[in-house]
Amino acid sequence: MDHEILAASLPLIEKNLDLKPIPEQGDKAALIKYLIPVVGELLDQHFEKLLQICYRVDLDEITLKAILHESEPDKVKLDLTTALVDRHLLKAAFRKKYGK
Repeated sequence: MDHEILAASLPLIEKNLDLKPIPEQGDKAALIKYLIPVVGELLDQHFEKLLQICYRVDLDEITLKAILHESEPDKVKLDLTTALVDRHLLKAAFRKKYGK
């Protein structure tokens, strides 16, 4: 994982999840671990907002449905957080490669 892409994804994640600045994370796994409670709270208490975020970041509907319906209950938060982070990293990589 390119550290520059990870760093570039942080402002996107902050904006889309309506978060205060995220501390610099060493790698993707650390970022996911940091965000699991945030996504879990959205999942448990603000589901409509979570769906809006998924739509806004263009998380594939098939992926979202598979996570919500097929993931084991204790892995839904992890799987959803991972999918959201992966999508933000992909966006950051495209922006780096092709410019804004």
